[in-house]
Amino acid sequence: MKVCGLVAEFNPFHNGHVLYLEKAQELSQADIYILAMSPNFVQRGEPAIMDKERRTLAALDNGVDLVIEIPTIYTLQNADLYAKAALHMLEDLGADCVVFGTESGDTETFLQKFENKEFVSPRMDEIIQEYLAEGYSYPKAKAEASRIVNDFYLENPNDILGYSYLKIITQNKLKIKPLCYQRINNEKSIGRSGEYSSAMAIRNAIKVNRSLFDEHHFLDDYFNLLKYKIVTTKAKDLEKIHLVDEGIENLFKKNIVKARDMEDFINMCTSKRYSGARIKRTICHILLNSDKKDAKAILRKKPPYIRLLGSSPKGRKYLASIRKDTEANILTRFAAKDNPLLLSELIASEVYYLGSRSLEKHDYQLKELRNFPVKI
Repeated sequence: MKVCGLVAEFNPFHNGHVLYLEKAQELSQADIYILAMSPNFVQRGEPAIMDKERRTLAALDNGVDLVIEIPTIYTLQNADLYAKAALHMLEDLGADCVVFGTESGDTETFLQKFENKEFVSPRMDEIIQEYLAEGYSYPKAKAEASRIVNDFYLENPNDILGYSYLKIITQNKLKIKPLCYQRINNEKSIGRSGEYSSAMAIRNAIKVNRSLFDEHHFLDDYFNLLKYKIVTTKAKDLEKIHLVDEGIENLFKKNIVKARDMEDFINMCTSKRYSGARIKRTICHILLNSDKKDAKAILRKKPPYIRLLGSSPKGRKYLASIRKDTEANILTRFAAKDNPLLLSELIASEVYYLGSRSLEKHDYQLKELRNFPVKI
């Protein structure tokens, strides 16, 4: 039986994701499709616009057999750590391949660039260090160094993530085969013309047209919570929070009292040294009060469990067939009492709904305990 791994956020699910699933079927010819999905907070450093139950259902309704959760602490990280968590979980569940989209081209084109010996040479690391010394963020430094070495410009998030998949597979000697296709438009596309609007364009449209009490989530909605947290916390205590490094706590305390809203605050803090994505992920960790020491200890290892968010009949049958042979700790119920990582997931869910406008947000909070895994 052939198993295809997928990594996505479906934030929200749209026609580009339909194409993604069609390409996965075309390239892998698999029998089972497993999606590793971000939870209530996503990798770019924002709350998911829709809760994970709706995104899980969208995946299952469009051909995915199993949906598993990438824990929040691994999701709110750089591309390498995010990819590492997702790929290890997919391999533990028997995935033979992983399918992803790139801006650069198909599998052969992308692999040729990745396998360029000069690209992974010490010279690459030297150039990255030179840009870091000039104050560039690591993603930007890597992008500029890549362009200098062999014109492989990794500015686009999809190519950065694709490169991370290949690097993690190679470094960890994973058995998963990478398969990729060229995307139609990229995540940064703002326009909504044509059949395939970007996720960003759709999120912007929802934001402009949202009602007073709708159940969509935007980082802007958490500004007062963030302001309260930063204003009432000493800099030395902020420094104990994950990703609060290199004096960023002082920058945050200076700008939070001047900013009008979340967008204004992010713009004030963004620089060559701190990318917008880094700023937003740090904001999320402050909102979640992620302990720096705990986070570093967790991130040194692969996720200690695989939490099932949803399944199809075919997926449940496959899961039953591998349970005796896999060493993976597969969770089908939420029991956070003796599990620090699951407890942090519960906290993330509770914080997620603190920013909600819905009058029924208390009921939504209980979903974490009672609504998973979703079955179709």
